[in-house]
Amino acid sequence: MTTNRLVGPADLVIEIVSDESVARDRVDKFYEYEAAGIREYWLIDPRLGRERIDVYRLNAQGKYQAVLPDDTGRYTTPLLPGFSFDPDWLWQLPAPDLLPILVDLLRDKLVEALGELRSGG
Repeated sequence: MTTNRLVGPADLVIEIVSDESVARDRVDKFYEYEAAGIREYWLIDPRLGRERIDVYRLNAQGKYQAVLPDDTGRYTTPLLPGFSFDPDWLWQLPAPDLLPILVDLLRDKLVEALGELRSGG
């Protein structure tokens, strides 16, 4: 039987911080999600002068550990192989053109698909 609902905890939760939700997102939800076994918790704080992203991943002891961006300044996650996220995309004015970002995010998959097309597979 197929279910149309989530069974068990989510793998990844992303929260957008607002002035009204700071304590709830940074304290309450942090510990609630950790206790629930949510593997990654991303906090995006877009508030003027406070722009930042915090990424946490459960360690072997079931506690959140801060994740730093890679050498290119992007965040990656083993939960979404091939995905990377550059926080600067959120803070750019004007907002960046989405097509180059999508091409960049999907580059490996696109190259793979083109290779399959060329080989007739």
